[in-house]
Amino acid sequence: TTGHAPGYVQANLVVLPKSHAADFRNFCEKNKAPCPLLEVTRPGSYEAIRLAPGSDLRRDLPKYWVWADGKHIEERTDVEDLWTEDMQAFLLGCSFSWEDLLLAAGLPPRHIEEKKNVPMYKTNIELQASGPFGGQMVV
Repeated sequence: TTGHAPGYVQANLVVLPKSHAADFRNFCEKNKAPCPLLEVTRPGSYEAIRLAPGSDLRRDLPKYWVWADGKHIEERTDVEDLWTEDMQAFLLGCSFSWEDLLLAAGLPPRHIEEKKNVPMYKTNIELQASGPFGGQMVV
């Protein structure tokens, strides 16, 4: 959604079963810079009450990547049929939220000018792990 929602907070969505939710929340709290936690839903709730009242996180996003056992298995336009009563959503801050500020200051990000996604690089900086969540920082 780069360049498509100026003036609005944009977020990355992670949805996990309750059995992994505490570890993921702890992972985000230990790694606040790369994983800024904006909102966490209650188990089973698909509404981002604080950031997007009335939203349905199962179908309101333009695209969903579905992962299983650490592998990307499919891309979909909704995940209603995958949502269970123990699912919990995590909304993480995204750099797309401040692209319009750079544009207004006369500093257009190159990826917007080239109509591409923001470049990302995997570093050798280890994140603080929590349960099954860990790895290197991506900038």
